[in-house]
Amino acid sequence: MIEGVSAPEMVTLKGVTALKTFADFYGDPVGCVEKMYACHGPVIALNAPLLKPSGVPQSYLFVGPEFNKKILLNQEHFRPTGAWPTPGKEGTPLQNLRRNILCMRGAEHDAHLAAILPLTGKSQVRSFFDGAKAITAEEVSAWPIGETVEITHLARRLTQRLALELLFGSDSADESLEFGELVDEFHQNSWSRGALSFRVDAPLTPYAKLMRSAEALETYAKEWTAAEQRCPAHNNVRAAAANVALANGETVSLTQAAANVAAIAMAAYETTALTLSWMLFLLTQHPEATKALIAELEGAGSLSSLDADGIEKLPLLDGAVKETMRLVTPVPVIGFEVMEDCKIDDIALHRGARIFISPHLTHRLESVYEHPRRFMPERWASIKPSAYEYLPFNAGPRRCPGIWFASANLKIALATIVERFRFDLAPNTKIDRGYAATTIAKNGVPMIFSPRDACYERSACAGDIMRFFDLSETVHA
Repeated sequence: MIEGVSAPEMVTLKGVTALKTFADFYGDPVGCVEKMYACHGPVIALNAPLLKPSGVPQSYLFVGPEFNKKILLNQEHFRPTGAWPTPGKEGTPLQNLRRNILCMRGAEHDAHLAAILPLTGKSQVRSFFDGAKAITAEEVSAWPIGETVEITHLARRLTQRLALELLFGSDSADESLEFGELVDEFHQNSWSRGALSFRVDAPLTPYAKLMRSAEALETYAKEWTAAEQRCPAHNNVRAAAANVALANGETVSLTQAAANVAAIAMAAYETTALTLSWMLFLLTQHPEATKALIAELEGAGSLSSLDADGIEKLPLLDGAVKETMRLVTPVPVIGFEVMEDCKIDDIALHRGARIFISPHLTHRLESVYEHPRRFMPERWASIKPSAYEYLPFNAGPRRCPGIWFASANLKIALATIVERFRFDLAPNTKIDRGYAATTIAKNGVPMIFSPRDACYERSACAGDIMRFFDLSETVHA
């Protein structure tokens, strides 16, 4: 049993209501958990006997910092469901890739995590600072002026290079982008509605497309990782993942190492790319915040003169990164499988059930954040939420080891972009939310870059993303 105070009263949704909620969650997890919490409170169970005629709930949503802490600290009973939801047959590349570090627990997870932690710590990330500035300047200098571009595509290309060249020891931009493209294709196919709902490996089906992308990714990842199994002294994440020593004294298999390399790579670049895209979007909606950020950066001198210490001393730059990850959380809903019968407070959970927590909902609690739906980078100069009140990188033993790497690269990228450009949404932009383990823009974020000037105004935008935010702006000094 997990110790704790008595839980809030649990609301159980049954029958048709539960079935409809399952369907809503399948279509829009973030919108669904928002509605569940608003209508029913912080503890909700779903019991749909048509799906599993056991008489006990199949899924639970727990909302709030205390539940986040109790669930994330418990590796004994709860196993993360991972980032790639569509299963494959045992032994297939698809299933091999799904069984990666992101869905491990306990001693197995700790062994693999311990191998890569020294390479992602704050001091190690600081050694990447000049390399990150150089890659970012090279990529951003090639962004076209005056044309409509899809910023997530450009951001993803940048973050793939940063992650794979600096962390994974890639030899070139071409190699980084080739592997990144394979990972991205597999990730997108894994979240295809067709592949999720019609798992038949027949020609022209979405599931067949997923299977072929899994085969291509595993083949490349194995070849790329095998090279580092022969060079355990190489100081990069790929070498560390390829040479993990297991409890039985053996070295991790190449199949497992390749799956971990693919999963860690995806986590390292994708959430950062999306955060950078959403950060630029939010700044197009908050011109006063943009002007304040420009003034702070100008006061600090040119980016070329800033070192790792200097960039950490810019509160609005730090606040823009943190506030974006609060409002558009990289992973808004986190799922777990219950591995053994247990309890959270007085609530009995049965083996095989699914439980969910939501950083997205936690980050919008009025009890934790004043004006929680506003974009207020300046708030971070005076608040310090706990690890379970602010968890864009997860928390506890499951905290993402890339926290320092992602934060540093987002600051470098934003400073580089703001120093060079004015950026606006393209005319007639409509942005609707999508979901692929992360919050995505269904049709991208179309943006136009111009030479920097002082003409900052809020860009017009339609679409359901706008209901995520209160666009009121505080007055910046």
